[in-house]
Amino acid sequence: MKVKVAVLQMVSNSVVAHNLMQTKRLIKKACDKKARMVLLPENFCCMPKQNSKLLNVAEEYKSGPIQHFLSDLAKELSIWIFAPLPILCDEKDKIKQSLLVYNDKGEEMQRYDKIHLFDVNLPHGESYQESSYTSYGDSLKTVKTPWGIIGLSICYDLRFPQMYRKLVDMGATIIVIPSSFAKTTGQYHWDALLKARAIENLSYVLAADQGGSHPNGRITFGGSTIINPWGQTLKNIPHGSGIIVDTIDTDYIHTIRENFPVLQHKKIYSE
Repeated sequence: MKVKVAVLQMVSNSVVAHNLMQTKRLIKKACDKKARMVLLPENFCCMPKQNSKLLNVAEEYKSGPIQHFLSDLAKELSIWIFAPLPILCDEKDKIKQSLLVYNDKGEEMQRYDKIHLFDVNLPHGESYQESSYTSYGDSLKTVKTPWGIIGLSICYDLRFPQMYRKLVDMGATIIVIPSSFAKTTGQYHWDALLKARAIENLSYVLAADQGGSHPNGRITFGGSTIINPWGQTLKNIPHGSGIIVDTIDTDYIHTIRENFPVLQHKKIYSE
């Protein structure tokens, strides 16, 4: 079975209404190209100068204008939408970074809460402490679609290969990675990590990133891409906002896994 998928790259600002208007415009362009499934980047709805400010736009789960917008748009255009957004949680002054999946009837099919949080100090004084305003997720999630099982992840998860092998063990043949990757690390690691996840898991990888210089001065890497199970880049957006659309062939996944059965060769090692 073949299906056209779309990956959006955005340069979001801190104004939710503006970002939603941009999101709708790009998704409609993807639909014009016959896409049936669309992946949005992390922070698509709001990209504040300080990510802790996401608390100001976070919504109660299953309630709020952003979630209604996504559900209505998926139903209106008869597409599946994969959208990460801040969701309020029980911890005071913290959110969950949640990836919500809507089917073509506008029904929410799955929620994944980001497990790995970006607490790092980079060169030249650049520092991130995501756990100071975000609560850890604690379970892996996949979602069953008409085109197979899709493994869900967000941004910093990309650096933890054991997570993706487990998603494949759970049946995933396609992996989505919405991100807002820092330029400092993205220029060295983004493409290599994405290709590694595709190759070692013999899976399609769809990665949607924030893509450039934001009005508040933040700079993200871009490089949104679609990669096939052999590690070949099918489509890519270097910088700026836009869409890429390409065809995923689920029969190709099964053929390559049968002919190159590396996933069946995993051994359990002892010291």
